[in-house]
Amino acid sequence: MKNFLYLLILCICLPVLVYAERGIKSLEQEIRSDLRFALVIGNSNYSSAPLKNPKNDALDIAEVLKNSNFEVLLLLDASQREIDDGIRIFGKKLRKGGAGLFFYAGHGIQVNGRNYLIPIGAKIESESDVKYEAVDAGRVLGKMEDAGNDLNIIILDACRNNPFARSFRSSNKGLAKMDAPKGSLIAYSTAPGSVASDGVGSNGIFTKYLVENIKNPGLTIEQILKGVRIQVVQATSNKQVPWESSSLMGDFYFNVKKNKNTAFVSSQKKGQVIERQVDAEEEMWALVKESKNIKEIKTFLKIYPHGKFKNHAKLILNRIEETNIVNTKPELLVIPAANFNRSQNIEVGVLPYGKDVIHNAKPYHQAVNSAEYDLYFKKNRTSKLYIEYAAHSSRPIDIYLNKKLILKNAIFKTTGGWNIENQKWHYQGDISFHAGNNTLTLHRNDVFPHIRRIKLEFLE
Repeated sequence: MKNFLYLLILCICLPVLVYAERGIKSLEQEIRSDLRFALVIGNSNYSSAPLKNPKNDALDIAEVLKNSNFEVLLLLDASQREIDDGIRIFGKKLRKGGAGLFFYAGHGIQVNGRNYLIPIGAKIESESDVKYEAVDAGRVLGKMEDAGNDLNIIILDACRNNPFARSFRSSNKGLAKMDAPKGSLIAYSTAPGSVASDGVGSNGIFTKYLVENIKNPGLTIEQILKGVRIQVVQATSNKQVPWESSSLMGDFYFNVKKNKNTAFVSSQKKGQVIERQVDAEEEMWALVKESKNIKEIKTFLKIYPHGKFKNHAKLILNRIEETNIVNTKPELLVIPAANFNRSQNIEVGVLPYGKDVIHNAKPYHQAVNSAEYDLYFKKNRTSKLYIEYAAHSSRPIDIYLNKKLILKNAIFKTTGGWNIENQKWHYQGDISFHAGNNTLTLHRNDVFPHIRRIKLEFLE
C-alpha cells in the first residue's frame, strides 16, 4: 500500500504498578506509573497544500517520548484507514492503565464545531465530504474515556490554514475548542480559531519548543506547556499563542530529577497494587494473532524477526496467503462479498436480499460507499473478473486495484430486482495482479448495489 504505516514500535519493558480502584486520594501519596503508551502521527505529503515539517515533528516527538519511557506507535503520511487502525490499537493499549499520549501534526480543520484530522489521500471537495474522508478528533477522546486509564494527553499541532477553505461555506479558522474529560489535558499549537505556522526550520515552531522543553527534567506537563507558550509567543511576535484545556487530577512528569522516584503523582484512590512485568512483544502479539490482514502479520515479523512468536506468526502468514490463492479449482477463486476485509458504509444483508449479500448501511443517502478485499499472489496473475449481483435499477460501481481505477461504471446492467432470485453473474473485464499483496476495491459515491460474490478466473 502506497501509504502503508511507517510503523515503529519503541518498546520498553519496565515493572509497573497497576491500580485496581479509581477515585480520589491526596497528592501527598505518590503513585508510580511507568506504563506509558503514545500514538504519534505526522502527515506531510498531501496532494494539495503539502506541509514541510509534520513528519519531522512526529519523528522528533517519537524519539523524545521513547527516551521518556513511552512505548510509541508512529505513523507517517497515514491514510484514513491507517489512522483509524492506529487509534483502535491505541485504545486497546490504554485499557491496561497508566498514561496515554496522542500527538498529531498535519492539516486539521473544524466543521460545525467538530475537529477533524486530515489523512493522506482524503478527497474533500466540500464540507459534507469531511465526515467521510477525515478522522474525527473526538474519536481519540472517546477511546481514552472508554479505557478509563489514569491520565491522558492530547497534543494537536494541526492548526494550519484550511487547504479546502475556498470550497467551504463557513470561514472558521484553526480548530474548535474541545473540553478535556476528567484526568486529561488537550494542548493546541495555537488558540482555538487561530492559525499556527509550519515553521521555517525542520520543525513547526510549536513542536520545536515542545521537544526542547520535554527534555528538561523535573517539570510537570503544565510547566512544560507554559515554557513552550512563552517561547512561541516571543518567536512569532505574539501572532501564535499555544493553548491548553486541562482537567488533570495530578502531576505528570516526562522526565524526573534524579532525587525523585515518581513520574506520575496520581489523584486516584489508593487500591490494591499489583506489580507485573510489561512485555511489549506479548501485547502486540495479542493484538495481531487473530488478524487476517497480511500487512499486520508482516509488520509484527518486521518488528520482532527473532521474537518468541515468530514461528506462530509465519504459520498464520502462510495460512492467510494459501487461503487467498487456493480454491477447489487451482485456476478459480470465488470470494464471498461478505468476507471482504474492510468496508465503509456497507453491511451484510438480510432476507429477502440474502444474508451473505452486501449493500448500503442505513441511512442509504451516505455519499461514500466502498468494500475492499486483500489478495496475495506468489507471481503475476491475470484473470477474468465476474461479479454476482442484483439490481432493479442501474447502480454502477468503480473498481480499483491497489488504489488505481481499472474499471469504471462496472455492473451497470439491471437484473430485474433486488432479491436472491435476481442474483446473476456478469463478466466485467480482465485484471492483472502483481506478485505480492493486492487490494481490490469496489467504490460508489451513491447507494450501493446488492453484491453477493466475486469470481476470478485465471488466464495464466
